[in-house]
Amino acid sequence: MQNYFGITTIIFIALLGGIIAFIGNFVGRYMGKNRLSFFRLRPRYTATTFTIIGGIVVALVTLTLASLISDNLRTALFGLDDLKTELRITHQTLNTEKDELDKKLKEKIKLENELQTLQTNLKEAREQINSLSLTKNLLEKQVVASRQGTLLFGKGDTLITTLVTDPHQNPNLQTILKQILSAADQKIRSYGIKSDQHLIYCSPVEFEKTIARLSQEQNNSIVQLIADRNTFWGETIYTSFNVLPNTLVFKKGEEIEYTEINGMLSMPEIEQQILSLLEKVNLTAKTQGVMPDAKGNIGSIPYEEISKVAKKIYFYKQKAEVTVIAKKDIYAIGPLDVTLKLNLI
Repeated sequence: MQNYFGITTIIFIALLGGIIAFIGNFVGRYMGKNRLSFFRLRPRYTATTFTIIGGIVVALVTLTLASLISDNLRTALFGLDDLKTELRITHQTLNTEKDELDKKLKEKIKLENELQTLQTNLKEAREQINSLSLTKNLLEKQVVASRQGTLLFGKGDTLITTLVTDPHQNPNLQTILKQILSAADQKIRSYGIKSDQHLIYCSPVEFEKTIARLSQEQNNSIVQLIADRNTFWGETIYTSFNVLPNTLVFKKGEEIEYTEINGMLSMPEIEQQILSLLEKVNLTAKTQGVMPDAKGNIGSIPYEEISKVAKKIYFYKQKAEVTVIAKKDIYAIGPLDVTLKLNLI
């Protein structure tokens, strides 16, 4: 359609130009023959002038009509500069958009590379986790294998020690004993032994016998769960209960042991003598019936108190008597709660 319009426009301009040229030529010849004169020009020059004017009119009329007929020609004649400006702005805009697209494309490529790196790191991390899990399982198996044949408890060892108050009036003795067995089972499992079955066994006869004895005790009683035989790692632990009265061993304020310390000794030597005194107290308490805890300890004194007494002896440079005194009534169940009394001699 556009080609047809262009061809039509060209033919029209050609015909129009020919007609106007013919008219201009006719006028020029007419003026030449009749020897007409305008503006006091000679007839010859008058004819030439009209011929030139005719050519100008041809050009003007042709361009005017072509502009009216064709928008593209009108734009080319009168809007070319604006068109160039628009093209330049459009070109700049396209360049800017291209730069932004290039920048976004680079960022996308960078993000894809980072994502690929993260995926690679995640894959490596998962492989390491799987490797560590396999190593952990292997080590657990090795630990279990290395502990096979290891003596876990000797005959007579205490697994759990519990104080039962007023057992003769306590209706929950059966529940208490079951809780003791359960606590011992959990204690053994904390060593790393894995089993779907109970690791602690107490015969029903022993269980009922212990309940009968506790129900006859008038005072607070100590219940110990004792290993009946040597038990190796992974074996079932056969146990029985030992019931003892929670007797009063030391009264509050009672002097348990004492020693004399030379004030001219050095600080480390003074502290060592106090520690030796406490070891002696520990042995005495065991002999008198105070039971040790699961770690074999009976009681302890904070180091700050030991250091405070040692500093006083060292400061006064005098011979001193250090006495260990019960801070409160101490029963067989323990703990051995004592304090130090200093007397300068």
